Amino acid sequence: MDITAFDSLMDELAKYLGLSGISKTADNQCLLEIGKISVGFRFLSASGNIMIFSVIGKLPDSGRESFYKMLLEANHALFKTAGATLSVYTPLDMVALQYLCNAQTTDAQRFITIVENFAAAAEYWQERCLQGEISTDQSEKSDDLSEQSFLLSV
Repeated sequence: MDITAFDSLMDELAKYLGLSGISKTADNQCLLEIGKISVGFRFLSASGNIMIFSVIGKLPDSGRESFYKMLLEANHALFKTAGATLSVYTPLDMVALQYLCNAQTTDAQRFITIVENFAAAAEYWQERCLQGEISTDQSEKSDDLSEQSFLLSV
């Protein structure tokens, strides 16, 4: 698929963020610091999709079964992830947040909203990983969603 739509969306995002431009690598990737997190963007030419991604933390050394269960629960109906998906990459023991959108069918304003929501969700999960708040102890699990300001933002 043509990369023109991806370039246009990234240009609009750069304007919104007050950047003069966004540099891409040879494989159509770029990395931006948004708030407190690094957010990557990659154009997938075979599908015309843009993958938005962020590494949010490391897998725990122990208690992985409970940790994986927590990640799956967070992904339930994409409710606690702003429509993105939490995933693991075991060769590097990392947890990532990923989102796909189509470059051709996503307009600039919607793309900016997607990126804002994604960045808020990634920051939410990254803070919990960095502060050790993602616990494998089910007694510490909270169902209070009021602090998740990224939910249902459109």
